Amino acid sequence: MTDVLHIDVRWIVQLALCSALLACIALVSFRRNAVTRRAYALIAGLLLTALPFALAASSGWHWTLPFEAVALLSLAGSVPIPLWLVALWAGVGIGLNATALVHAAQARRRLRTLPAVEDADILAEAEAVAQRLAFARPFRLHFGPAPCSSSLAGDRIVLPADAKRWQRSTLRAVLAHEIVHLLRRDDVCLLALRLVLHWYWFAPWVALLRRQYASAMEQSCDDRAAECLPSCAEYLDGVLCAARTQRKAPSIAAALAGSEIVVRFQRFLGVRERQLDVSGVYWGLTVVLGAALLATSIEFASQRPLPTWTAAGVANSRPMAFEPPPSALPRIRERAVAGDERAIRRDSRPIYPGHALENGIEGHAVAAFRVSLDGRVVRPRIIASAPPDVFDNAVLRALGRREYVSGADAAGVHLTAPVAPAHLVRRFEFRLPELPND
Repeated sequence: MTDVLHIDVRWIVQLALCSALLACIALVSFRRNAVTRRAYALIAGLLLTALPFALAASSGWHWTLPFEAVALLSLAGSVPIPLWLVALWAGVGIGLNATALVHAAQARRRLRTLPAVEDADILAEAEAVAQRLAFARPFRLHFGPAPCSSSLAGDRIVLPADAKRWQRSTLRAVLAHEIVHLLRRDDVCLLALRLVLHWYWFAPWVALLRRQYASAMEQSCDDRAAECLPSCAEYLDGVLCAARTQRKAPSIAAALAGSEIVVRFQRFLGVRERQLDVSGVYWGLTVVLGAALLATSIEFASQRPLPTWTAAGVANSRPMAFEPPPSALPRIRERAVAGDERAIRRDSRPIYPGHALENGIEGHAVAAFRVSLDGRVVRPRIIASAPPDVFDNAVLRALGRREYVSGADAAGVHLTAPVAPAHLVRRFEFRLPELPND
């Protein structure tokens, strides 16, 4: 049995709506709980990983509403996406992920080449902080341009060169902050989330999800690291001292937007952020996105009934066979197995496979598909074939180009039954030409 997955516009639209929905929820949920907000961002990354496969598996699901006036808004019978667009999407995603992995590997090599810390006081303080935080893995200390930490490089902590002159409380605050990052493997989680979001490069709003994770990561790290010091004031002093080691001046835009250090200070001191409360706007946008996501699964049915002769005649008729006139060419016969007969607007017949002709192979393939309200064939698939995988592709290609007469084309005829999307099953028999007897 062969099943062909068709990527269509509906799949792309639902993917974009779901990613926007997750990003909006991340901006307004758990604003007072940094640990939960960080966990939600990771869960959202896992959902985005499984989302394309879940939408593809549920692509046949839809529900019908009887509003013919808005039938053009339906995406339940969406048009297929060209393969070159799929290749472009995959190519950009692979390129972005490859670049991120190369940068991570380069950063890992740079960290390993930094000079090691040999100061006994710093090493003793680091061991004491690690024991207090229950960090049991071995780690190494290095001197570098700015404080940071990395689990990708083998649990390494980088301190600025002037850390030897720091006060003990300042050193303890910086070490506690970096050890908490190692304990939670924040750089690994951030890289994994970045690799997932790179596949959504066509949806720039998912970058908000990564920004929310980075912010929640730093805030939750502050909360945990501050427990190692007698007071929050000493921890904030250490954070400020570490920030002064950053030699790169912030840009004008960053200065106007506000410093991250200032935001962290305000949070610890209980100062309310001076910004507009836009949570209501985001919740409203979340509701709109959810409604739009449901609307993409609606197929609006026509209220016009079928002709009386169709409703009465087709139900009692025997399956019809469409057979070309006898000739010396191969014969391909189509027979209805399930579903009503539908008039064909633009026919497309299967082509007898060349390798089957050369090897004298006969057989059949049974295809199931749905005909949308405008007559297009939607999601054809092979449910049975003999021999397997010989005639399947020929049948699927032919059905993909076929168009049936829609219910709206029957105007002017007295109709008695409503038109609904047709679910058809057709059997295609492939027979070799009959050779004349000598």
